[in-house]
Amino acid sequence: MNLQAITSNIPSIKEYQDQRVVTFRDVDAVHQRPEGTAGRNFRENRERFISGEDYFAVKRSELATKFAGCSKEGNPNIEVILLTESGYLLIVKSLTDDKAWQVQRTLINGYFRAKELPTSGQASPVRPLPDILKENMLAGKAFAEVAGIDVTRALIISLNETERQTGSNLSAYKHLLKRVDPEVKKKKERAAYDIDTMKNAILDILKANGSVAHYYINRKLKGRYQATDLHKALDALQADNIITSYESHNGNRRGRTATIWQITAPLAEGGES
Repeated sequence: MNLQAITSNIPSIKEYQDQRVVTFRDVDAVHQRPEGTAGRNFRENRERFISGEDYFAVKRSELATKFAGCSKEGNPNIEVILLTESGYLLIVKSLTDDKAWQVQRTLINGYFRAKELPTSGQASPVRPLPDILKENMLAGKAFAEVAGIDVTRALIISLNETERQTGSNLSAYKHLLKRVDPEVKKKKERAAYDIDTMKNAILDILKANGSVAHYYINRKLKGRYQATDLHKALDALQADNIITSYESHNGNRRGRTATIWQITAPLAEGGES
């Protein structure tokens, strides 16, 4: 679908409660989908949409009085759904082909946000930083949901865009977002460990494999604990005479010794009974 075909299908302007909105018929037309596709997607996922934020439910009679060209025929009390920008993005979330992405970009910039652009020769009004920040953060969150990407990264991009638009320094907010990033939280959780849990994990490895090299235990537990924590747990087990170790040259072509760990005989026998 070329750009001319897309723009020719952009719906006539409809505004409700100072927001631009579209109908299911508008969405089907601009995406060239069978009539009823957008309505079906909405009905199947209605519980995920927020009334007053993602959509407005109005009567057909009200629609006909507000928007030119809307038919007054039929039951005037039938509910008609008007989608906001966020509602539109949720409706087309399942449309991921190249054509759908192109249509989405054109409709967002050429319809929903077109009213924000100043007319020729008109100075752009100065908008407060909180308004710009809120708008960009909502757009970033919506894009993350549609694209299926990490929300934190999308919000950081939104902060970068706000800095570009306003000249403000928002590095403190970006640093705060990074601190609550799931990967950062995972590293912190990994750093804190329960020594008893780790000792049990080591014993499970030894019971299942018999005598094993230190590097094998480290490899099995890699990512779950810090290396220093592994040494602490091994030392504690050895101090309690639960496990023992010895040095071995077997299988080491470089002539280096490998530390081999094994459960002491009494515990091994007890575990097998």
